[in-house]
Amino acid sequence: MTTPAQRTKVAFKYFFPNFSSSYFFQLFPFLSEMVEVTSESDAELVVFSVWHDIPGVGPSSEDYAVGRFHVMPPIERLPGKAYLFWSGENVLPDMALCDYAITHSYCSHSNHLRLPYWVAALRGNGLTGDDLARSQDNLVPPIADRRDCNFLYSHQVPHREKFALEMMEYFEVVCPGISLHNTSDSVPAGFQGKAKFLSGFNFTIAFENSKDDGYTTEKLIEPLLSTSIPLYWGNERVLEDINSECFIQVDKFSGVQELSEYMRFLLSNEEDYQRIAMAPRFPNSEIPEIATLIYAQKFFQRLLNGISSNPNLL
Repeated sequence: MTTPAQRTKVAFKYFFPNFSSSYFFQLFPFLSEMVEVTSESDAELVVFSVWHDIPGVGPSSEDYAVGRFHVMPPIERLPGKAYLFWSGENVLPDMALCDYAITHSYCSHSNHLRLPYWVAALRGNGLTGDDLARSQDNLVPPIADRRDCNFLYSHQVPHREKFALEMMEYFEVVCPGISLHNTSDSVPAGFQGKAKFLSGFNFTIAFENSKDDGYTTEKLIEPLLSTSIPLYWGNERVLEDINSECFIQVDKFSGVQELSEYMRFLLSNEEDYQRIAMAPRFPNSEIPEIATLIYAQKFFQRLLNGISSNPNLL
């Protein structure tokens, strides 16, 4: 255990509203005894993200949230400090602008950690890869006891809305969010409330706001945890993390009509539906290394050792 005098001083900058350093420690609990939170001027390590919203300076947080912008925001660096870029949005790391980065990307730089947001979403809600793996054993309600499909989004993203509107020609699609709102149904607050809502549907439209290799978010894992089969669009390398047999890849179909025919088949064949809803969540039933704490711990141990051994950062 490190003493307070030995702990690396860390500050946070450009994070989402109501961000708390406790969220950082929930994702990386091993750091609670290795770092202490301070101001940017006093920090050795500055962790920054995309939520700056400085008028006239780069893209807005909304640009990132809806997938309109995919490069790191500008940041004014203070001398003598290491800067770590960290984002769950579809933003590519630019290692010329930071010393370290944590993103979804398959960036091969030695100071980059691949940590797609689906992993952070699990930890941020007190769950692990084991919990996602065990969700295949959850009781799946009979098809007749659930409604067809849901579309739960707050941000209005054109390609998502287009797909949902096309799907409405074939199925009931319940939209309780801001995007395409069409129901008086309400979704209980919090992760558990959302999970309960999703569990009432046979299918969930699970579309990312944009595509990039490695960019998989909570959109895919939340319905899996709720035993609602995801209709997924997004990361074209998603099968490296998530088992192809537990969800439906929209891009594998020629269009919504062909997809709807397959969905009709599943809804009329309970055994085939259950086979997908209860399939293993991970390839070969093995939790990916990126979802383990030891994977991130090795990265941070090297990062903190690098800071303490660099006289220019002290």
